[in-house]
Amino acid sequence: MIKKLFSYLKSAGIDVYLPAKKSGKCTTAYAVVKEEKSEMSLTGKSVFTYFSVTVIAPLENYNSLEEICSKVKCALKNTSFKFYESNDAESGDDFGGYKRILTYRTLKSASCTKL
Repeated sequence: MIKKLFSYLKSAGIDVYLPAKKSGKCTTAYAVVKEEKSEMSLTGKSVFTYFSVTVIAPLENYNSLEEICSKVKCALKNTSFKFYESNDAESGDDFGGYKRILTYRTLKSASCTKL
């Protein structure tokens, strides 16, 4: 599923990376995708998988953060990835930019096979 998420964002023209693949100071806005966790639904018949799309924009251009967040939301609008929540994070010296984490989740039927 992470490949599918990566592909959707890449085809929407978003500069997207896997964790620890982008280094150095942020000069243009980009996104980092990561699978966070999976958990069983309350009924036990399906599994929720959560993915984070961390959007990072340069300190000199806060507007690019809003632009790329909108692009991410549009790219994933009619897919199996459903928007779950959004959190702003503090900017840090390690990447030199603004950061927002968009969380998406997918729902998959849990199938058990009889032995």
